[in-house]
Amino acid sequence: MADATDSSVTLSEELLMLLRSRGTQLKPLVFVFFIPATRRYAFMLNPDIDRPTQIAELQCNSKFGTVGFETLCPTVSRILYDYGISALRCRLAVTPRKLPDGRHYYQIERPHLVSNQ
Repeated sequence: MADATDSSVTLSEELLMLLRSRGTQLKPLVFVFFIPATRRYAFMLNPDIDRPTQIAELQCNSKFGTVGFETLCPTVSRILYDYGISALRCRLAVTPRKLPDGRHYYQIERPHLVSNQ
């Protein structure tokens, strides 16, 4: 769930289970980025980046029992704008992908690829 009111992304239970099955640390760092070739945004956990950049921490919200992160660059507003979404909150599908070096990232799909599940 992408929420432009506070530029947060809340992960689904299914995605959390996938992350845990891959041995992801309890509080990983999150890097959000744009992929020009696909014109989609994506995020990666625990990136190996050797220069200063915007990194968020995956956080647990004990009040609501959810897990997510804040993204400031790019903002959720920017992602929704680029995807042609006028709503302040939107559920978007995520497709797991793998780089040639074996690192995993998660591509945030455009609305026409979102299922109603």
